[in-house]
Amino acid sequence: MKKVLFFAAMCLVSLTSSAQTITKEAVYQTYMNAVTSENSGYVYNADLEGNTVKTQYVYRKISQPTRGNKSIEVLKPHLKHLYTYDDQGRLATRTTLKWNERTNDWQNAYLLTYNYENGQNTVECSHWSILGQHFKAPTEKLVYEMIAGGTTGFVTNYTRKKASQEFKLSYAMLVPAELLYGDQLLGKNH
Repeated sequence: MKKVLFFAAMCLVSLTSSAQTITKEAVYQTYMNAVTSENSGYVYNADLEGNTVKTQYVYRKISQPTRGNKSIEVLKPHLKHLYTYDDQGRLATRTTLKWNERTNDWQNAYLLTYNYENGQNTVECSHWSILGQHFKAPTEKLVYEMIAGGTTGFVTNYTRKKASQEFKLSYAMLVPAELLYGDQLLGKNH
């Protein structure tokens, strides 16, 4: 359940009507909000091209003891997000890598693929196969759409264990539109 809620929270910003999408501006603003947030156990950095986030780095703050009962705060690599955008400036993929302390290297974890069609946004999650050295077929899919009138959105989550299986409905929920709309998170696509 925690995994499903985490995936839903990461993707919730992509609920759209035909006029709302996740743009490169929205990704940049989300990054800036994270950088300026206080009381976080994380520190953020990014590779930018202008205001376009290409790569985001997430470091954990760790308190490490030193001599004399003092401690210092150190940063440990945690996550790395690679972003790609389509020709309309919308988020197309986000690849997440996790830091492996044993090998001191980034390792692929999962890939989120965003599709914007027919007034719906679909986000598919594919996990990395260590043995096959590729992303597996998606095992989870979230579909977001606005209900007529635009005051409520509908989110459906589908999962499957194997690529050969059909997706099965895991949950569906109504989400008030006011939770989804905000200039700092969503960009207009006219």
